[in-house]
Amino acid sequence: MDATRVRLTLAFIWMLLVLSRCEASKDNCLNIVQYIYHSLGLRSRAQGAPNIAGEWTSSSCEVRPGPQFFTRYIKILRNSTWEGYFHRYNDSQCSEPKLSLYMRGFYKVMDEPLETIKGSNKAFFNFSTIQLYPHNGYEQEMVINTSAGHCPNTLEVVRSLDSTDVFEVDNRAFRRRACRNAFGFLESEFSGLKLETRRKKSSKYDKLYFGEVPTTRVSRKYKPNSYQLPLIRYNSHNCTKCIKIRLGTGARPPKFVWKPPRLGLLEGEWASTTCEAIPGGVFLTRHFKFTNSQSSRKWECNYYFYVDSECKKRDFELNGKGHFSYAIPSKAVNGASEYVFTMTEAAIRPLDKITTRMLNTATPNTCGKTGTWKTNVKQDITQTQGCKLYGISLPNTEYDLLKMDTDHRDNRLLYVGQRASDGSDPSTPSRRATSFQVPLIECTSYKFKFVPPTTRPTTRPTTRIGIVFSIGTLPTKRKESTTRRRTDRDPGRQTTHNRSGNGSDVNTENVEYLYRNSAVSLLSKLLLVLSTVVVSILTN
Repeated sequence: MDATRVRLTLAFIWMLLVLSRCEASKDNCLNIVQYIYHSLGLRSRAQGAPNIAGEWTSSSCEVRPGPQFFTRYIKILRNSTWEGYFHRYNDSQCSEPKLSLYMRGFYKVMDEPLETIKGSNKAFFNFSTIQLYPHNGYEQEMVINTSAGHCPNTLEVVRSLDSTDVFEVDNRAFRRRACRNAFGFLESEFSGLKLETRRKKSSKYDKLYFGEVPTTRVSRKYKPNSYQLPLIRYNSHNCTKCIKIRLGTGARPPKFVWKPPRLGLLEGEWASTTCEAIPGGVFLTRHFKFTNSQSSRKWECNYYFYVDSECKKRDFELNGKGHFSYAIPSKAVNGASEYVFTMTEAAIRPLDKITTRMLNTATPNTCGKTGTWKTNVKQDITQTQGCKLYGISLPNTEYDLLKMDTDHRDNRLLYVGQRASDGSDPSTPSRRATSFQVPLIECTSYKFKFVPPTTRPTTRPTTRIGIVFSIGTLPTKRKESTTRRRTDRDPGRQTTHNRSGNGSDVNTENVEYLYRNSAVSLLSKLLLVLSTVVVSILTN
């Protein structure tokens, strides 16, 4: 009997702990993604020319359009000079190098954004020295034939290695676009960059984004519309691959140990780790939920679109549901899988008054019920077969490429196929991606609790623990401080009280979130009283 009482007591305690947390953490990942700038403390150094000095490397083997397999190392000095190695490989695990490029020159980062990407910094990287290191006889022959066919008299042998030669490229001949493209070299990726830092984090958390590598042939004046996978500092925590890439040279390129690919089961929740830019000047964050069973394979997505490049000002949310096919191992990218995703249902939630006005003035029967849209209220668009205003059509089928991996912090990552540079959808198998976007992270890696952002200026960290009001007490508005803030000196600025837009919506969501927490707190107290009464009865 005593053992039974102990078990019942432990069961009640466990119930208390679980129920007190389940409701508060139910939408934790969704909230983090929706307010990712605040939740992760992201800072983009777009105001003024950022200080990008340091040694930057790939965090793992990168997959570029083609597909091509790369690792990158770039050393940027404060005296406006730089050098770097781009290593190419035959396989998706970067275990078999085939060609290395050594580059050196001058650089300049401007205090103005690239025209095609808001929030970026325009950059200029000059190449005073370019050397090619083929790593086998076949690659050396390919280099010589490529030079002879597209840019004769470009290569000069500067020294010989054990089985191959080292070639230096004539800069004047290499300026020709046909010559650069023949060697797979694109200056456009150096034309824009973004430095991303984390609030209250060391420089080991910094990320350096360069312009995207286009998925199709582009013109001479092409400018990137998004970013490629970021570089991180070589001394990032627990990044052994970063150290190996940094120590690599043209003669001895970094090589990773080949491991048999493990195709993981596509299930669970995955979320963005940064404010993402996609072709078309669009900024968004993503959240996916996959349910994979023998009877059905369903997926649900939440896309949060923003007006600004830092994902601060929300525009609208797109929620989609559908099903997906069995995974087929990719022949182009070893370790990746090919999927077919079909979206059958969708809904839009406008988060900005201007967006709401646009939806209400759209052509009837093309995007939900015209004239009935309200800010922060979700409306189904399945009956109108999508929304022409945003180019959404239902049902929609896409042929995508996915890959699972882990980062240097042992977080599980999900790579989704890169969107085409021309903005087209992968609506046919021939348009399936051969490279990847910035990866998503498994939601279980977000181990901290979401705290709503404040709409009032404060000198304290915005990640402080929120106040939980009692369930029976209405939250009252705080009185304005009599202390004159620095922002009050500018009469042209609006205070938080007078600010227009969706600030009231944010306040409403914050109050709802606080009430949710207080409801959970009250439930916990009731369960505690109930468990105490039951235990006392059992002991008597």
